[in-house]
Amino acid sequence: MYRGELPWPTVLERAAAYGRYGFVNVLLIGAQREATQVKPFEEWQQSGRRIRKGEHAIRILSRQGRPRPVFDIAQTSGPEPEPEPPMRPGQAWKQLHEAAAARRLYVDRGSRWTYLADPKLRIIIEPDLDDVEASFALAHQLAHKILHRGEFDEPGRACAGIGRAEADAVAFLITRSLGLTPSRTGDLEVSSWAGGDQRAKPLSAVKEVGSRILRAAAALQRQLHEQPKAAPQKTTVTERKPPGEQPEEADTSVLDALEAAHEYFHSQLPSSWAPQYLSDRGFSAEVQAQWQPGHAPAGWRNLFNALTGQGHTPEALLAAGLVRAKNGRLYDVFRDRITLPVRDLQGRVVGFIGRAAPGSDGPKYLNSPETALFKKGHLLYGLHEVKAKLASGARPVIVEGAFDAWAINLASTAHAAVAPSGTAFTPAQLDLLSQAVHLAKTTPLMALDGDPAGRRGAARAWKVLSQLKGNVGAVCFPEHQDPAEILSRQGPAGVRDALKAERPLADLAIDVAIESSADPSASTETRLVAARAAAEIIARLPPTQVSRQVARVCEALRIDHRDMTGYVVAAVSPVTQAAETFPLLPHPTTRTPSPPPRPVHRPRTTRRSP
Repeated sequence: MYRGELPWPTVLERAAAYGRYGFVNVLLIGAQREATQVKPFEEWQQSGRRIRKGEHAIRILSRQGRPRPVFDIAQTSGPEPEPEPPMRPGQAWKQLHEAAAARRLYVDRGSRWTYLADPKLRIIIEPDLDDVEASFALAHQLAHKILHRGEFDEPGRACAGIGRAEADAVAFLITRSLGLTPSRTGDLEVSSWAGGDQRAKPLSAVKEVGSRILRAAAALQRQLHEQPKAAPQKTTVTERKPPGEQPEEADTSVLDALEAAHEYFHSQLPSSWAPQYLSDRGFSAEVQAQWQPGHAPAGWRNLFNALTGQGHTPEALLAAGLVRAKNGRLYDVFRDRITLPVRDLQGRVVGFIGRAAPGSDGPKYLNSPETALFKKGHLLYGLHEVKAKLASGARPVIVEGAFDAWAINLASTAHAAVAPSGTAFTPAQLDLLSQAVHLAKTTPLMALDGDPAGRRGAARAWKVLSQLKGNVGAVCFPEHQDPAEILSRQGPAGVRDALKAERPLADLAIDVAIESSADPSASTETRLVAARAAAEIIARLPPTQVSRQVARVCEALRIDHRDMTGYVVAAVSPVTQAAETFPLLPHPTTRTPSPPPRPVHRPRTTRRSP
């Protein structure tokens, strides 16, 4: 390979097929036979296939350096593995785009938006690339994030040498695992990046680089495997998209129906119970005018009749999530509820939150059903309304419900509150928030109820928010007292005082991880499990915060400082043998899982005396 007799692209093709066994074994397997799908005997047996008579095993090395037999699919017989349905390039692009968002990166593929956040978190993808090549380019940049501290390529400044070889190789392995065939592979000669001076041990460099490539690909493959799969769907954003990502035009009839529904609900507000209810909760007529709530009348088809009378089609109302079909007829989704319009960042109404009348049956809050426009995990209630506050320097506050956002925005000019509205805070919502505020300079504050559910929600949000630089804060309001209730009882000053009780969100996340195990009666095993869970959180903190958090956990769980430090070190530097972690998904041509091999136990023989 170093002399050019084994082309580097061929090595990468082999790594895509059986890189799970590590770089050295990729070379060993290829030296013994042409293989496409390699597994130990036990795994072939579990999938219903048998080793053909007379076949010789392929020898690889275990992590301990011991020979271990494996077999290629061509050496077996039995039921053919069921092929995976191919992933379309657009789906693969979306999977990688969501992986980038989960790492707090903004992908700019010819976007119209003006990017306001940290420029170091921006990945630029050429807009004229098709989805296959754009996926390769994005995977290339994600490899830089994993291997090279996020030193991304930019127009006029591309990577070179080992950096390019590593990023291109990871991108090739990832796109191949997604079922794509990119035009680019590792086109650099090995000698061009491994060096030619034998005193520098170029062969050792090749081995180290190959192992780094497989570990980085394994990490990204694991992330893609754990995140929800991208499903084909109609894109409804109307701003310009680059070639290869061009969506169908947004159905203006759906947007028109949603806007007409909002106008209808708003016109019904004065004659309903809603204004008095909102006033009793501390929201004046001026505040109500700012947020533009409405009221859905109690009948089954009031909205349907009103909007179809204006010329809106039943199909548009159904696509907008305003009506539901039952027994062949269409009925209003919202009945006798306060309606709160949910807008996208452009200000268009895309759905509603409905609040039931006090004492009525059914759920207290009801969201629009999921539609092409209304996807809860990709929207933040109130973000459009507070854009001006954020632009003037207000600190973003993430709250649980819509009226909590009303309360905080009313009480404090220094805070701008938004609400996920019935869903855990997602990477897509953080990406949306970053388009309105520079989060590297103005870190958000998480403000949720102090009950166990609220504390757990804040801890879950930590997994998303932990990638932000700076101190992300948390406020847990007194149990059974959310911001709206504090406003109605104590007024704006009470809400402002509650926001002052801020603590680091990391502290809260760690406390949630260990609080059930800190009881004096907790067993040693329970406390150690909690310590490891806390170590996973501590491992993601800046080094300056680690010692304080380790001391907190040791005191709460009554464990030795050295043990806790060891757990944190293990969490920071986990065992990442490629043989164990790559690939996490089977090869695209099969559904057959690849579980870890079972250990073979051999009885110990007793040596006889001569």
